[in-house]
Amino acid sequence: MPGIVVTTSVRTGPVNVQTSPTATMFVVGVTERGPDGSSHLVTSLSDFEDIFGGYVSSGYVHQTIETFFEEGGARAYVSRVVDEDAVEASLALSDGVGTCINLLASGTGTWANSGGLTAEVEQPSASTNFRIKIRLNGDLVYTTSVNTTAEAAIEEINNSAVAALYLTAAAGASDGIPSVIAATNFAGGTAGSSLVDADVDTALATFTSNLGPGAVCAPGFVSEDVRNYLLSHAESNNRIAVMSFAKDTDVSTAISEAADHSGLSNAQYGAFFFPWVKIPNGSLTMTVPPEGYVCGTRARVHNAFGSWNPYAGERTEARFVTGVYNALSKSDADSLDTGFVNAIRVINDTVRIYGARSASEDTTNYRFIIAREVLNQIVHEAETALEALLFLPIDGRQSTFSRVQATLVGIMDRIRTGGGLYEAFNANGKQIDPGYTVQVNNANNPLSQLANGVIKAKVGARVSSIGDKIEVEITKSNLTSTLV
Repeated sequence: MPGIVVTTSVRTGPVNVQTSPTATMFVVGVTERGPDGSSHLVTSLSDFEDIFGGYVSSGYVHQTIETFFEEGGARAYVSRVVDEDAVEASLALSDGVGTCINLLASGTGTWANSGGLTAEVEQPSASTNFRIKIRLNGDLVYTTSVNTTAEAAIEEINNSAVAALYLTAAAGASDGIPSVIAATNFAGGTAGSSLVDADVDTALATFTSNLGPGAVCAPGFVSEDVRNYLLSHAESNNRIAVMSFAKDTDVSTAISEAADHSGLSNAQYGAFFFPWVKIPNGSLTMTVPPEGYVCGTRARVHNAFGSWNPYAGERTEARFVTGVYNALSKSDADSLDTGFVNAIRVINDTVRIYGARSASEDTTNYRFIIAREVLNQIVHEAETALEALLFLPIDGRQSTFSRVQATLVGIMDRIRTGGGLYEAFNANGKQIDPGYTVQVNNANNPLSQLANGVIKAKVGARVSSIGDKIEVEITKSNLTSTLV
């Protein structure tokens, strides 16, 4: 039919496509539901909601994920924080003699109780075959095919990516097929007594090193122990820990809490941000921890410019965040910077990150967080690229040495070309060095070492610094004086 048709929709996906391996966010926290003891990749808010459910007042993962994608992120891994004593809801299907199939909710907690998750059994051919229908909050989410044995249905459920979002299945003591039942509630799920800091560490452990580099965070968890867990995880996995403070923390307290970590050897792997930020919530706003905003703008900068570029200043102008919980003065921001905390400020009517400090007091080597960001990227790329050179013969012409060196030079030179390494020039403009060195030769590979199959390479990197202050001196001259 002729005419104009206009429809509306809600964008829940990423603003841009991920191109940098360092741009991933890893986030742990409380969710409405979902599997625990594992991590899951999500590339949109709808992905997250399919697995972990919607907004819950007791946690900040949903808001963090939404902000991350709206601010420019594209890939996030999520791990659910649960009490170690929590229990999954379950439902036993009977064949009239005993239990033939045990259905277990995917993930602990009360979300599957009392109609949250239900199962219905139909028998298209009475007493011969059956199918199982699973509903979440009344909506049909999964149906098995028609099976003739409980074993076949269990295998089908446990091999289905869709079913895995809601339940798993196990054999019971009886070997018949389940009797017909109307939609029946799962029951017995519990949330445990209360969350403790160690539960956060358990969730972090699901982010294994093979998932690559990125930024890890636990929005809403602000204890000293949790921050130490984040820093330890980041150090072990070549990631960056993005940390914040409790909502009502003031400037002086934030500085004091950051000081508890700045002397740690792994503080170079983390960065603090203050204060919380505001995001849209219908016609109102909601105040949330800043991790989603920081990780989203970090991803945006890494994808567009490389990991050696700071996620601070004009490049971090908010796209989704509307304001800050605490308005910071220039004096406040200076105090935070001195105290190893990055301010989030309103500049020229837009929210921006106004600092690029690491949490480390070793300002000679790690004043800026990009020093560790660049090293993390070099480590990741070297580990990935050198895999192709494993198990090659070590020959007297040093061809394997040459290939290792060429691979590492390729990595370093690309970062140099992008501005991530500081090249040295003499007074005549002649290059002294390119900002890096790579050595793979006889000096660091004696025959006794090569006989054991070990090839060693040495890489030196001079990471570029950041200009986080511009000083301009203005001198007034009167009409009878010369200009300076």
